[in-house]
Amino acid sequence: MSTMFAIGFVVVALVSGAFAEDKEPAINVEDGVMMLSSPNGDVVFNGTRVYCANTTRECFPSITKTIEATSSTLENLINTVNDDLVTLNGAVNELNQTLEGVVDTPNAIHSLDNRADSLSTAINGVNDDLFTTRETVATLSSILTSVTSCINCGKDKYCVAGECVACSSACGIGYGESVPCGFDHDRECMDINECDSATACFSNVMCTNTDGGYECGDCPSGFYGDGITCHPCTSCPTGFHAVVDCEQDHDVECDDVDECTTASHQCHDNSDCVNADGGYKCVCSDGFYGDGYNCRACAECPDGFEEAHACGGVFNTECIDVNECDDEPCGSNEVCVNIQGSYRCDCADLYYRKDGACIPSWGADSFLGELLNGQSLVNGGTASFKQVESSNTNVFGVAGGQIVIKQAGLVSVDYHQDTRCFSSYCTIILYAVKGDTKEIARELIAQTSNWDGIFLSSNFIVEAGTTLRVVFSSSDFRTIDNGVWARISVGFVPSEAKPSYYVGRLNNKLSGEVATFSDTYVDLNEGNEIIQSGGFFEFGKTGVVKFDYIQDIIHNCGYFYGQVIRYRASSTTVVSRELMAHTNGRWDGYHDGGSVLVNAGDKLRFNMYINRCSSESIDNGVWAPIGIGFIPFNTKQRQGTLLAYLSNKCSGSICRFTAKETTNNDVLLLSEGEVKVLKNGHVALDYHQDIIHACSYAYLAVERRRGGTSTDLVRELQAHTGGQWDGIAVSGNFIAEAGDVFRLRLECTAIQSIDNGDWGLLSAVWHPPSH
Repeated sequence: MSTMFAIGFVVVALVSGAFAEDKEPAINVEDGVMMLSSPNGDVVFNGTRVYCANTTRECFPSITKTIEATSSTLENLINTVNDDLVTLNGAVNELNQTLEGVVDTPNAIHSLDNRADSLSTAINGVNDDLFTTRETVATLSSILTSVTSCINCGKDKYCVAGECVACSSACGIGYGESVPCGFDHDRECMDINECDSATACFSNVMCTNTDGGYECGDCPSGFYGDGITCHPCTSCPTGFHAVVDCEQDHDVECDDVDECTTASHQCHDNSDCVNADGGYKCVCSDGFYGDGYNCRACAECPDGFEEAHACGGVFNTECIDVNECDDEPCGSNEVCVNIQGSYRCDCADLYYRKDGACIPSWGADSFLGELLNGQSLVNGGTASFKQVESSNTNVFGVAGGQIVIKQAGLVSVDYHQDTRCFSSYCTIILYAVKGDTKEIARELIAQTSNWDGIFLSSNFIVEAGTTLRVVFSSSDFRTIDNGVWARISVGFVPSEAKPSYYVGRLNNKLSGEVATFSDTYVDLNEGNEIIQSGGFFEFGKTGVVKFDYIQDIIHNCGYFYGQVIRYRASSTTVVSRELMAHTNGRWDGYHDGGSVLVNAGDKLRFNMYINRCSSESIDNGVWAPIGIGFIPFNTKQRQGTLLAYLSNKCSGSICRFTAKETTNNDVLLLSEGEVKVLKNGHVALDYHQDIIHACSYAYLAVERRRGGTSTDLVRELQAHTGGQWDGIAVSGNFIAEAGDVFRLRLECTAIQSIDNGDWGLLSAVWHPPSH
């Protein structure tokens, strides 16, 4: 027993020692079956099958390694057993020899026999173990051969008797894989119990499992469907009723309710009911309009209107005005004006209605003439003029060289003359002759051996047939030019315009800074157009004022200046400014003039700043006349006015301006710094500029550009200023056509200094034309 025990211990130790040292596959015997497993557990051999525990082909090298290691261990075990058998046989032999020498006693022999039997039994056991070991080695060799043959079967195949066989198709719907396809076996499938899922059937619907599938019971009450999916039963919308109720296999079926036949509609009595799916609509009957629930009778177009869109639907009849003017219903000198439902006949532009008929309204006219007999006037005499242009021969005429005004109205006279005077001073005088002779204004020029300019102007009312006379009263005019250097312009506004005028004379010798005047000739038309008080001229209506003031003076200031200021309720505006150089102890003439828009209540004042320096002599009376003309706004065709200041110092001889105040840009405006006329009419211009120059003389010209032609209308000349500031001015009344541009041009190549702003003010007025 002890020997057999020792032998068994040796075998087990050998096997255990081999695995423990190399950490190779473990061998176990369960229920008489040898079990092998790789160290990482990915290969299992249960005596009849070798397979990969994780079903992947990557364990095939482990299978091979496991079988080879096990086979080697068993071979070693067999060798060890064989060695043990040799030793055991030796022991038996020794026992037999011992038996032969033992005395033959019954007990001894019996004991030895028992020992021999036990030894024989042990030997038989060892022989059985050797047999089993050899069988196992044979099996492992067979498996190794199979593994070697199938090691490259690849994915989706398994090994059968050394042959690679394709795995069965994936388990079908309703089945799950219970055993995956392995190294030596196909996959196995089993039924899935879909009812284990809470979502197999609709909530609260019974689920019954079947082989490869399952079945759901009926949907709950209020639902329809297949039990897997159940939908709530719907209700028929308004205007429909159920014809088939909701059941397990279908929803409710609805059909339209015909409200028109069931009298359940709410249409108006004057409308028709029209059935529609789910409802109805109401349509107003012919002759009515509205939304069908409320219908109103269609309207008829009144006189003076016609139908644009017929009544129908929700819209009433749409009527549009008939343009009766298309039929030209108005009479002579009338313009048809269409109004809603009718028309009216207005008088055409420049006409007004009197006693039911349209008669001509007022319009302005202009005349431009030039001197004919200049050189004959050096010893004094009456100027003789010829016509350069005239807008109306019914207003202007020339008789014996004298300008005749044929109609009653307001005239504005501007006369520019270049000359040389060799006496202490030379004078020209303007008269208006109609039966008696009225002196309107006079201007003087100081002694000069150089060419210089003299400028005479005023504004006054004349009777029809009045003659304008310009007289050279001195006998010491040395040289007098004709032509463009000696031009007279006359603006005329008829009495129908209801103009007013004021002609007065200085009465305070410029004591203080405000000039005050005494009345000479006054026609205020309706009595409140011009009110003179304390040096202020106040105006009772809205209109245009044209003013001219002339003054003779001796002063020793470096220069002095005067300006005309318009006073308005909350503002003051300088509308004209004129500068005069040192007179060197000689009488000389100062002139200021311009045009401006006034509102009712506005005032003008003539401020003269001679008291700021030392003056030697100032005259009142005829040597200091003022003429103011006032024209109310034309109610049919409003005048346009412009007040602007110099902005480019007459660079390149062209003077350009920036607007200071404008009215009615439809007729008159600044374009590129020049005065542009947009409608036919008449324009009055006044421009005053201070300057220092070293030319023998400089001159200002009013140039009119019409089409591609430029024409100088008037010029004013100024002698060398001797390094002093002095003033130069030009003005006139001119015919204007739409598109005309009036440009101020200063000609001198030696201008030393010139000011912008209010030292270079331009005023312009546009009047509508006469017929």
